[in-house]
Amino acid sequence: MTFGARIACGMALLASSTRVFAQTADSSDGLEEVVVTAQKRSQSVQEVGLSIAALSDEQLRAFGITSAQQVSESVAGVQVYNYTGSQPTFVIRAIGVQDFAPNIAPAAALYLDEVYLGSNILSGFQVFDTERIEILKGPQGDLFGRNTTGGAVSYTTKHPTATAEGYVEATLANYETASIDAAAGGPLTDSLNIRVAGRYSNQSEGYYTNAWTPASTSLPLSPVFLAPKRRPGESEDWAGRLLLEWKPTEHANLLLNLHSGEKNSDLIPLTPIGFSSIPGAAQPCGATALGGRYDVRYCGDAFGYTDQDGDPYRVNIDFVGRNHHTNDGASVRGVFDFGAFQLTSITAYDEAHKRSFLDTDGAPHHELNQLRDTELTQYTQELRLSSDANERFYWIAGAYAGREKIDLQFLGTLSPVLGLTNFTDPALAAAWRTAWN
Repeated sequence: MTFGARIACGMALLASSTRVFAQTADSSDGLEEVVVTAQKRSQSVQEVGLSIAALSDEQLRAFGITSAQQVSESVAGVQVYNYTGSQPTFVIRAIGVQDFAPNIAPAAALYLDEVYLGSNILSGFQVFDTERIEILKGPQGDLFGRNTTGGAVSYTTKHPTATAEGYVEATLANYETASIDAAAGGPLTDSLNIRVAGRYSNQSEGYYTNAWTPASTSLPLSPVFLAPKRRPGESEDWAGRLLLEWKPTEHANLLLNLHSGEKNSDLIPLTPIGFSSIPGAAQPCGATALGGRYDVRYCGDAFGYTDQDGDPYRVNIDFVGRNHHTNDGASVRGVFDFGAFQLTSITAYDEAHKRSFLDTDGAPHHELNQLRDTELTQYTQELRLSSDANERFYWIAGAYAGREKIDLQFLGTLSPVLGLTNFTDPALAAAWRTAWN
């Protein structure tokens, strides 16, 4: 029986660096053997002809990795696009989709305990009590299926064991950040094991400074979109997981995974570029919606505002957006050994709901604001037949079925000062904000 407690304190968040790691196991000659499941079975990495980067549980804790963004900072050739804060999309070797829309499938697929997560609205979970993370670089369509042109990212959580164990870990960091991770598990009967794990984190001080005052704009203020918080960047997250593993016979194994999580946070403030020449500019603005060369000294918004201080963490905005995101799901994984072959069945259901209140213009006055309400449900079923993994000749065959439904409501409001039609009902927007608060 093993139980432990760990406490860590720090004045700054972990600096990012480029590393490649892997889960290891001691071999008979004293060397460490790298074990991965990149080909749907446990193998030494030396036997797999793929480019693989993996992070073990010890390495995830040592480097303070609790999110997809931090995973990308630890592996070369991997980036994460995460515009709205809780919808990370992996980009591997520059192959990927940089789009925050939940109905745009990524080119680098994400898997949680072998369950395919088809939308980025499902991928913003916290990383906790994780056995390993494997990142497979390059096309993986043969074994992993659709949307793996860039590669695949696979999370494997810690499973229940027949030995009682547990831990509690608390962390303090700058910006009044505190988190606690905990897990406990062990046998309930001779054939049934359990593991419960969870994580809670809270950042009560934002890392942005908002310089807005009423004098920042001469335009009329919006009673609906007026929330000039001084220190944007606050967040509160929690996530939990319950796993039950049942071994009714020597040749059957069933794993039930129940999980849930919630995120409440400020949305990252935007810094405007502007597409118009500001008054007194010595040269015309060169910015375009698709990029192009520009100079902040010459470019501004429709009212001539431009952010020229050069500090990305100092903003001047009249409205700090908010994000509320929940995720619940369950999966059942069954493995049945028939001697000559093995049958694996994975049945999963996930649902997510996200509501965002976003200031899109990044200016000290009301130009463009958005309300987004997204609901997603996903059902998946995977069946695999495979031969004995210890034989020299190994084969695998499978089938996959899935259904995804995404409901997206998008409402926007353009400043009436521009003479443009307001296409959000102010009463509806006010009701949304009241419900949010």
